[in-house]
Amino acid sequence: MATKAGKGRSPTPSAPTTRPRCWPPARGTPGGTFTADIYRIQVQPGEPRLSEPHMPGTTEHVVISTGRALIGPARQPTDLSPGDYVRYPGDTPHIFRALEPDTIAVMIMEHI
Repeated sequence: MATKAGKGRSPTPSAPTTRPRCWPPARGTPGGTFTADIYRIQVQPGEPRLSEPHMPGTTEHVVISTGRALIGPARQPTDLSPGDYVRYPGDTPHIFRALEPDTIAVMIMEHI
């Protein structure tokens, strides 16, 4: 699932903030709770980073800050620009390929 900048839903301002949340809510767990690893990534064009599947149930969430990249399932990555968001299964082969110099992204690996 990809959301282009300015086109997606936002969480309501009145939503409780008593526990970490991810938008859209994490799948497969009551109340959307999960554990996560958060990364800030800076990548240069060149060889794509091909990742093998992670543990079952892993989902990756990525938001592009600057630059442009192809990100997502290895067979069908999404072209993302600043502000764009993508969510994809991290338990299948996936790719991150910078298309512009100094591409920066925030990645959240969700583990359920």
